Amino acid sequence: MTAEQSSPFPTLVALVLPSLVPVPPYPATPREQKISEVARELQKTAGNSDLAGMGAFIHLGPEWVDQIAEILGRIGSAGEQLALALATNRDARRWTVADAATLDPQHATMGVRAQAEMTAMWTLSAAHGLANALVRLLRLNDAARTSIDASFPKAGGFPPFSENPSAWVSFEPSVMKATRQAATASQSPATITVAKTLSDLFGDNRWAKFLELRNVGFHRWRPQSVDGGTPKASSVTVSGSGHSMEIGIGPTNIAPDMAATLQIAEAGLDLFSSAAKTMDDNVHAAINELSGKPIFQV
Repeated sequence: MTAEQSSPFPTLVALVLPSLVPVPPYPATPREQKISEVARELQKTAGNSDLAGMGAFIHLGPEWVDQIAEILGRIGSAGEQLALALATNRDARRWTVADAATLDPQHATMGVRAQAEMTAMWTLSAAHGLANALVRLLRLNDAARTSIDASFPKAGGFPPFSENPSAWVSFEPSVMKATRQAATASQSPATITVAKTLSDLFGDNRWAKFLELRNVGFHRWRPQSVDGGTPKASSVTVSGSGHSMEIGIGPTNIAPDMAATLQIAEAGLDLFSSAAKTMDDNVHAAINELSGKPIFQV
C-alpha cells in the first residue's frame, strides 16, 4: 500500500510564488507577507473539503456532498489566484527598485504597467471565485436558496461543477446586491458579514480606479506605454466644409505614470485581500448557520 493509498486525505500544499520570474527572490515586505498569509489560508480551507463532505453527508444528505466540496474548492482556487496577483505585484515593483539607474525609462514604464495589469487580472479572477463560492454557500439555506435561484434563473440551480456558463457569476454590483438580499433572508450573521464586506468594495473609490485599470487593458482602447504612440484620435482634422484637412504635429499619446499605475494596482490588491480574509474567517461559521447543522466546530 502506497502512502497515498494509506490515507484518504491528500496533503495540501498551499502555494504563494515569490515571483513569476525564476530568479532569486528579494525579501518580502510586511504588507506582502500579510497578503501571502491570506492566500495560504484560502488554499488551506480547501483542504477541509473531504471532512466537510463527510459532515454534509451525515447532516445534510448525499446531495450536498459535492456542493460543499465545490464551495471550499473554489475558495482554495481563489487563494492561488490571490497568490499569483501578489507575485505579479512584486514583479512590478522590482522594475522600480532593481538596478533602476540602468533601466531604460520606457522599458520600466512598460514593465510596471504590464505587471500591474496582471495584478488586476488575477485579483479580479479571485474575486469572481469568491462571488461564486458565496452564491453556492447561500444555497445551503432554504430562504437564501429561494432568493438566489430567483435572481439567477438561467443557472439551473447551480449544480456542482456545472459546465453551464450561466452557472458562473461575475464579481459585479448586481451579483453582490443579490447575495446581500439572500444573506439577509438567511439571517446568518457570518454570511451577512461576508456579503457586506465583498459588496462594500464597489463603494470604495480605490476599487473603482482598480477596475478602471483592468477595464482599459481588457476591453477598451489601451494607450501605448510610450509618449507619441498610437493616439486615441487621428492627427488629421477635417475642415467644416469637408474639402480640406489639417495634420497636427506633436505626440497625442502620453505614457501612463508608472508610480500611479502601481499604486492603483496595489490598493486594489490590498482591498481584496482584506475582504478575502473576512470570507475565509467566516466561511465555516456561515456553513453551520446556513445549514443549521454542526458540520464544523467553529
